[in-house]
Amino acid sequence: NFVEHIFEILEIKASYSIDIEQDFPIAIGIGSSASIYGALTTSIVNCIGKKLPPNEISALARIGSHSAAASIVGNVSIIREGNFAEVLCQRKNFPFNILILPVEGEKRSEEIHEDMPQSPFYPVWIECAKKTSHQIVSLLSEEKFDDIGPITEKYMYYNFATICTGPRNILSWNAGTL
Repeated sequence: NFVEHIFEILEIKASYSIDIEQDFPIAIGIGSSASIYGALTTSIVNCIGKKLPPNEISALARIGSHSAAASIVGNVSIIREGNFAEVLCQRKNFPFNILILPVEGEKRSEEIHEDMPQSPFYPVWIECAKKTSHQIVSLLSEEKFDDIGPITEKYMYYNFATICTGPRNILSWNAGTL
């Protein structure tokens, strides 16, 4: 379990009881569970009185969720080698707001993750993902926000093509997402 693993790493020898309440949907692909791991990690570190730098707390949170590492440093961040997050640009400079509207639908993420590697487009998608991520990191660092949309849109074409051409031909949208 995550907490036991963190206790072991931090050499904490204590019993604990943790009760988490949240009302935001998890496991829908927007990193909501990452905030739980980030808050839990930060709480554990604070409760034991350890003074750890953000990159170490970030690396600990990463054990629970990849996105949790970014939850620690906030802003627009990237996860670096060593599994800690680093800020790319400050929130005040980021001219976007995000509106999330959950829609009813079936959860298909496990099927998608199983199918994608079997798609004939998978190798092309992997290369596209690498190239796109490097481009976006560069554009964020340079605060060239207007150039990000077209690159992201092109990436999504590769993503959808790969999802739709796996063994189950999964269509990953529904009427509520249009």
